[in-house]
This record gives sequence, C-alpha cells and structure tokens, in this order.
Amino acid sequence: MTKFIFKCREIGFECDYETSGRYVDEIVPKIIEHLRVAHNIEKLDDDMKDRISKSVDKEHINLKIPVRKKSV
Repeated sequence: MTKFIFKCREIGFECDYETSGRYVDEIVPKIIEHLRVAHNIEKLDDDMKDRISKSVDKEHINLKIPVRKKSV
C-alpha cells in the first residue's frame, strides 16, 4: 500500500507539521488548511503547489485532480 506523507519543513517552513494518507486527495485538504491556519497562506500560487507536489510525491500528485478512483 502506498502512503503519501507531507512534511511542512520540506517546503521551506520551520514547522514540524506532518500528515499522511493512503491517497493524495486525503491529505491535500489537510495541507491547505494547515498552510492557511499556521502560515496565513490563503491561496496557493504555482510555486507553492510545485513545492508541495515535489514534497509529497514527484510523479503522482496533481493538486487539481484527485488520485483516488471512484467506483461506479
């Protein structure tokens, strides 16, 4: 099972926040909320999205499209 891990320190903040999940779309809302509350970042610019993407997973993350496949 793949586990996606995000560490705030890896994107340049002096911060010990970490979150993880089985799917990227499970952790992206947590990351966005953390950045809003802890670092006063209301909107992610392209640079921040890129840093988050590289931190979580270099090949599979896309902040606009969830990775989890919905069953029909």
